[in-house]
Amino acid sequence: RVLLIGCKQELAARRRGQVTIFRWSLERAAPAIPASITIDVPSASGSTESKNTRVSSIEVDPRTGHYVVIAGPHWQLIELTREGHFVAARKLSRPLHAQPEGLTFLGDSLLLVGGEGGKGRARLTLYHRAP
Repeated sequence: RVLLIGCKQELAARRRGQVTIFRWSLERAAPAIPASITIDVPSASGSTESKNTRVSSIEVDPRTGHYVVIAGPHWQLIELTREGHFVAARKLSRPLHAQPEGLTFLGDSLLLVGGEGGKGRARLTLYHRAP
């Protein structure tokens, strides 16, 4: 029962290459504890991003309870624990995802990624997850 809000753009230079997620308790109508999580995010290629990592969407993985973040402008899916520990980064295909903006889980075996079309058509892509 926590609302997750991803920081779209880190303005402070010292926070470039990091993801910040703000947490709001729906039950208490106040900041959750902790109120935010900020982590360094290696790119899918293994290096730390030098630019802002812009969070487009956050969902909770129903299997693991981990946060899964889509960083649209970087074509990445980023997975981290609820405590803010980095788990993995996965690169999305640029030709397949012109402008990825959202994600959701359908049950515990399907991941849906939605994207604006950029200059083309919008697209929904369904990924089957390994059992």
